Amino acid sequence: MQMLSGSYRLKRLHANESLAIDHIALLLRNTYHTQVSSFFIYHDPNYAKYLRMASLDEDNFWIYQLIDSLGKQMVAFAILTRKERDVFLNQIVVLEHFRGYNLAAKLLSDILGLLLKKYGNDEFSSLKLETFHSNQRAMAIYQHWKMEDSPGKNWYLNMLQDKDNQLHKPIITCSTITDRYGFLQLYANNNPMGTVINGDRARTNGAHIDDVQILIKYLNMQMGIYKICLVTEQQLQLPLIDRTITYSLGISELRDMLSTTKL
Repeated sequence: MQMLSGSYRLKRLHANESLAIDHIALLLRNTYHTQVSSFFIYHDPNYAKYLRMASLDEDNFWIYQLIDSLGKQMVAFAILTRKERDVFLNQIVVLEHFRGYNLAAKLLSDILGLLLKKYGNDEFSSLKLETFHSNQRAMAIYQHWKMEDSPGKNWYLNMLQDKDNQLHKPIITCSTITDRYGFLQLYANNNPMGTVINGDRARTNGAHIDDVQILIKYLNMQMGIYKICLVTEQQLQLPLIDRTITYSLGISELRDMLSTTKL
């Protein structure tokens, strides 16, 4: 751990702060080193573009940094999105050398305080987030914050290669579309099925499980992609990488909890 002043300021990043946003994207790529993290969207080179464009919507998307007043350096950051009447915490990261100072609680408490001051107590219902079952430290923190938990989704590794050499014609029921952020989105039978990440792997969803097998053939045979993760609530006979847990708590209640919590 490094010496800190104990005095911090909150800084919101805006869409025109490209260097700082690019730095956030780079930090995210280097923060997690697990099997499941290779399927996170920030490994796609278009993720920084997404952050810049999303930041234009200043009432629905927020990136905040916590800056140490002594060294004037970022010690933590968080990314949040409005989803109807909830605020979803996409990411909260305390940089490695500054962990152990209760900075995650400080950062989130200050952010929630600003949101409540700007929008009032009735604008938002709760704060929600997801973490993985393998991240026991994060789970312990959210439980310490008295957040309510509920089951999330299963993340399966599907490295099955299609060996049906009889299928030579293009699979016309599958397609890809590049969205406005530059992400390559996958479709099967006109259903959104997932995203190609970094051109060499894909994360698919199980909302339309009947389309998954044909999509796997499409990814294998026509895109040369064999590293595939399937995210679904269903129980499947595939290697389980990890599973998520959703945590939630009313924003005012969580803010009061964070303002007094000590870890």
